[in-house]
Amino acid sequence: MRDLRDVPAYLINLDGNAERLASSTEALTRAGLSFVRVPAVDGRGLDLNTVPDCDAQAALRRYGRPLKGGEYGCYKSHLACAQRMLDEGHSHALVFEDDVCLAPDFLIHLRSVLACLAHSDIDWHLVNLGAPSTRIFTPLADLGAGHRLVAAHYFPQTAHALLWSRAGAAAFVRDHARVTMTVDNLFRHMMIRSGKGLAVTPPLARAYDGPSVIDAGTKASRYAGRRWTYGLLKQKRFWVNRVLALYRKALYQPPAIEAPPPGLPDPTA
Repeated sequence: MRDLRDVPAYLINLDGNAERLASSTEALTRAGLSFVRVPAVDGRGLDLNTVPDCDAQAALRRYGRPLKGGEYGCYKSHLACAQRMLDEGHSHALVFEDDVCLAPDFLIHLRSVLACLAHSDIDWHLVNLGAPSTRIFTPLADLGAGHRLVAAHYFPQTAHALLWSRAGAAAFVRDHARVTMTVDNLFRHMMIRSGKGLAVTPPLARAYDGPSVIDAGTKASRYAGRRWTYGLLKQKRFWVNRVLALYRKALYQPPAIEAPPPGLPDPTA
């Protein structure tokens, strides 16, 4: 893959949130990326018990708290990007949330990531480009300047900078169109169980320190509806995922990465 013309970038942005759009536009433009704005689904104020494609009771059983309308909207926005990628016939696609900040050398390392993926037998669905920390992983390739591409057996629970494969986007759309959890939890759930999640560490992107649209509201409203099982369920998810990730790591056989042809960055240099 010699350029990024076949890798669209979708930016999720809520209508009316001009400040975030301006900030993320500056970040992506400075990094040398063109992008398409995808209007975010606004789930705020929805009664999720009445939304046909949301199983609010399943989410309550999973978390011990109600799913927020903003979380539903974030999930559906990522789903819309995956569907758009499939509809437009792309083999890869970048998805950014509008709180993203990119490293100055983002584009250089992204090209190295794509070179690694194009010249190896890595079976992957999703690359997390903005993971603040990556636990339980297997190194795959040196991307230069201290960055590494890794098999993220314990997939990072962030979603502000992602690279999808077509197979991964298809699995997301096909198997998870009904909302039963938050989207960052879903990505961890999917990738730990499929073993097809990758990450770049240290990250090539981060979320800027701005107010969250999802968590907007008073402290009391954020804690409203929590059941006594909330903490127990959180610990259960952590340990189940951790054990599965350790099992994946124990079985993982890193594939060989061939040297790319002339004109592409050498991921092993």
